[in-house]
Amino acid sequence: MSRSITYVQARELRVGDVLVNAGGSDFTVTAVARVGRGYRVRYLRADGGIAAFTAAPEAITRVTLPRAHERMAATG
Repeated sequence: MSRSITYVQARELRVGDVLVNAGGSDFTVTAVARVGRGYRVRYLRADGGIAAFTAAPEAITRVTLPRAHERMAATG
């Protein structure tokens, strides 16, 4: 099954968004917090553990479509 992927800046990430790495693996965002000038993004690893990275606001990330907030709006 094909899936749609888009690119967003780190400042646009939301809890529930699904990150996609270069290898095609999915990681669900569990928290996004402002840290200094950047953002600390926490996500679920494939083994169920939690991992995190810090990104500049303008850093580009790959996420699947529909985005988390779009899925929530569609369900009401």
